[in-house]
Amino acid sequence: MRYLCMAILLLVSLPHPLRSQTAKAQGTVRIQNVETFFSRVISLKTDPERREFETKEEFEKRLSKTVDTSIVYYIPLGTAGLISKSYTYDLESQVLEFHGGGNPDRRPTDYRGIEGDPILVRNVIENRGSYKGSNAYGASVTVKEVWSHDYVLNVNGLRSLPDSIYDYGTHTMKLALHRPPKEAERLSKTIKLAVGVKLWSANNSAMECVDVLRPKFDNPIDAGFFVHWVDARFVDIVLYDPLTKRVVTRFTP
Repeated sequence: MRYLCMAILLLVSLPHPLRSQTAKAQGTVRIQNVETFFSRVISLKTDPERREFETKEEFEKRLSKTVDTSIVYYIPLGTAGLISKSYTYDLESQVLEFHGGGNPDRRPTDYRGIEGDPILVRNVIENRGSYKGSNAYGASVTVKEVWSHDYVLNVNGLRSLPDSIYDYGTHTMKLALHRPPKEAERLSKTIKLAVGVKLWSANNSAMECVDVLRPKFDNPIDAGFFVHWVDARFVDIVLYDPLTKRVVTRFTP
């Protein structure tokens, strides 16, 4: 890459601290923005070593920073790693199945998470512009700079779920409805899938640059591959209407 690949966490300025995402109204959920959620959780991570100019009181205060692990957060599951369509419909059985997630291609190298199943909930490609590159012979080429961000939930508690809910082979989650064709067609355009989780702790997260792609004349791409990782406990999985946030159906083990 043109610059040293560094895992620099750009924190989002938010007016409120991390708080409960379970709505008060029965039958509704408050869905997290994936990038904001990961940024806020990773920002809570503490350094277990005392810093050079940090007093003992400051060090102990920093280590006491915790999160409420009883709060449930609902994370939307995209079709990262899957086909672009988030549902399938069987006309004979009239089963409308929604699926999301996927098996991440990359994982942190410096951080070892809890025992769980990593689910790729979202991939974001960040186009960072372009610049002129040249070789030792003076030939020049326009290089496109791109960063790829994988947002991964490492979820504990999925292995005990039935195959109809979690596919261990593909790391995808599923939830189905029985609906006649016309209603199924309508719901397929509006309903989304989300997983409910509780955070493991304030320290169980990571953000790393795990790989780079150097530009070449036959492939002038300068790429960095980042993994945003959060450890969590499984609570439930829901189908919801994005407009009303109302739950259509829910699976709780």
